[in-house]
Order: sequence, then C-alpha cells, then structure tokens
Amino acid sequence: MLVEYYGHRGWTQEGVPTRERIAALGLDNIEGQPGV
Repeated sequence: MLVEYYGHRGWTQEGVPTRERIAALGLDNIEGQPGV
C-alpha cells in the first residue's frame, strides 16, 4: 500500500526521489547523484 502511495508521487518509502521523478525534474544529468 505504501509502496504504491509513494511510487505514484515519485518517491521511495525512504523519501528518496525515484529515477522517474529525478528525470521529470530534469536532474537526471547531474553528476555525483546518489544511487546512479
């Protein structure tokens, strides 16, 4: 339930933006990004 809740908003349960959200914000090309 929580996974879907956060997933639809572009966040993981840990409060980290998902790749989709990061890309949507245009931040997917920033170097030094955690988890990349």
